Amino acid sequence: MDTPFSNSSSSRDRHSRFGRVAGLRKVQLIRARARERQMMTNVAAQVLATVNAPYGANLSAHQLAAMIADPKSASDFVAPVFSFFSEVSLSAQKQFIADMGVDAAKASQVAVELSKLSGYALPLAA
Repeated sequence: MDTPFSNSSSSRDRHSRFGRVAGLRKVQLIRARARERQMMTNVAAQVLATVNAPYGANLSAHQLAAMIADPKSASDFVAPVFSFFSEVSLSAQKQFIADMGVDAAKASQVAVELSKLSGYALPLAA
């Protein structure tokens, strides 16, 4: 008779199948996380290339993330921040904000203030 604690071949087969499925899921999860990191890296790289190059700046993703949520960036008219809101596509802005854990409401408020100061319509300010 096959009991839950027996060493029968069917019990071993179930455990073996479970182990293979669990291992496969772990591999899939690792690959999915690697793809997410790669996507984040691609978006961050595109954003940084766009905001750093024209001004000879060398901001990191974390520095830019802090600046786009800081109201002082609008009043000081920080060029890379304006570049972020004006030259980076709206979808890339949203992805960068999400990836970097920036408060979207604060970033939007900075965009609104920059829009008012510059007289230029910014997508995230809408």
